[in-house]
Amino acid sequence: MFSHAVSPASVTDLNARRRIPAPRRRPSTLRRIPPSGPRLRRSTLLRLSAALVLTLLSLLSLLAGATAAQGAPALCPADTFCAYESHQFQGRSHHAELAATPLERCVPLPPELNATSFVNNTGRPVTVYQDPTCSTEADFRTFPTGTFVPQAPYVGRAIQIWSH
Repeated sequence: MFSHAVSPASVTDLNARRRIPAPRRRPSTLRRIPPSGPRLRRSTLLRLSAALVLTLLSLLSLLAGATAAQGAPALCPADTFCAYESHQFQGRSHHAELAATPLERCVPLPPELNATSFVNNTGRPVTVYQDPTCSTEADFRTFPTGTFVPQAPYVGRAIQIWSH
């Protein structure tokens, strides 16, 4: 067939004649560009989405806190418990000042006022009772100082301001 045989020495000879350039090295100042693809894009989008959601939640909580802090003096003066006839601190109101209200005694709210929202700005805990005689047979709940209740779960008809 073929009379021409290739010896291992001639293969080495051929490789020596070819000029194969050495791999070029990047300067150390150049950074490698990360590959782009669906995986990278998806993780980047997830990170950006999470950051956006956290930013929005932070802004909303700051706005809510600022609104409550700004609304406190206008809604209810210091050292006062305020009860409102309508939700969201609307309608007729009754203000029970700490100096004029006996502590740890049942104080009925005006009978014509069905309190459905409250602000406790007394500096003390206040219990709001559904029963005008402060009976514990009906609904009641104690609210710490600084509490805003825009929509009470029951109609408040009496209060008790605690000394502690």
